[in-house]
Amino acid sequence: MLGLPNSVSKTALIAGVPYLNYSEIGAFVQDTWRITPRLTLTPGVRYDLFTNPVERDNRQSDFNPGPGGFTGLGNVGSIALAGQNGYSTGILNTQAHDFSPRAGFAYRLGEKNVIRGAYGLFYFDEQGTGSSARLFINYPDTVTNAVNCSSTAHACRLPRGFRLHPVQEICRRLSIYLSPTSNVQQWNLTLERQMSSTLVVRGSYVGSHGGHLYIALNPDTAYPGPEAVIPRQPYAAYSSISGW
Repeated sequence: MLGLPNSVSKTALIAGVPYLNYSEIGAFVQDTWRITPRLTLTPGVRYDLFTNPVERDNRQSDFNPGPGGFTGLGNVGSIALAGQNGYSTGILNTQAHDFSPRAGFAYRLGEKNVIRGAYGLFYFDEQGTGSSARLFINYPDTVTNAVNCSSTAHACRLPRGFRLHPVQEICRRLSIYLSPTSNVQQWNLTLERQMSSTLVVRGSYVGSHGGHLYIALNPDTAYPGPEAVIPRQPYAAYSSISGW
């Protein structure tokens, strides 16, 4: 009613602006094979390699849930730092088995009908184009200051800007990248008929199916209960975990 916020938070990259580098490499082979005067096949295969982003000064980290996973209470996790303690500079494992077959055919039925069909598997790098799914925003290189207000102490007033208390809310994010790589399968089947010298009628069925697509979840959601929220979380020592 007063038009005042009830909480304020400010996130800062305390280590400075990150500098990321990664590569996407792809290659394919394809051939067209006319088996008979009526049947033509088009087989092919593609290979894709998506390397994980590497920060110039290894300012990336990830959350290791440990053997307990995300069930139960009292779990203890750890922070995986890029280039330290056996972790690579990209932290995550690179998927090196992304082969995708492609196949198509065309068959002539009589003199005026043709049936066509095709199938393809397509891999794509869904690591996040913004900042929400990047490992450089993780603790300890990124810190969030937060404060809540009460009826007598307001969190902030816009003319004065954000005046935050020096207490840090440690926000540690988790990024899980699924294996294998996100992909989409597509297929189609078409029947084509020549009605006249200037008119062709075509009917097609087109289908697609996505696999291993990412979704943002909170694996540190508290179990139902009457007690305070934090003790009911699987990882009570962490204020925020975002799972991908």
